[in-house]
Amino acid sequence: MKKYLISFLALIAIFFSACNDNQSTTPDIKLVPVYAISNIIGTNPAYAIEVYREKTLMLIYSNNVNLKSFAITDYVDSSNDSDFKLSFRASEKAKAVLGGDTLINSRYELNGLKATNLASLKVVSYIKTDSLTRVFNVKIAEESRYN
Repeated sequence: MKKYLISFLALIAIFFSACNDNQSTTPDIKLVPVYAISNIIGTNPAYAIEVYREKTLMLIYSNNVNLKSFAITDYVDSSNDSDFKLSFRASEKAKAVLGGDTLINSRYELNGLKATNLASLKVVSYIKTDSLTRVFNVKIAEESRYN
């Protein structure tokens, strides 16, 4: 009987020590600044684009639910109090039609006015030795997202 009592008390001690609230950790979630690009007008436009201002990340939404993420390089943000001006590069693997080893390297350049939140987005995509230039009229805003 004494053996069962000691086992029972040990089990209760383990239970209460496991439920200590002081040991809980909170996730590292914070608001980060992004450029939110929407109302994209042009040939075959994305639904929306988000460019993270402090990370090397771009999200391209094909609709309000589906998105692809891209690591960006050569990010330059020369925006000031009156103008949006940023440029960066992103790469993605080509679709199977172009061959598995082919990369599509794209250069993004955005210029606009902060007073109207309207801008022009130029995307030059390089595929092997060819290039394709597309220009879009967009709406841009400085917003925050949880990372």
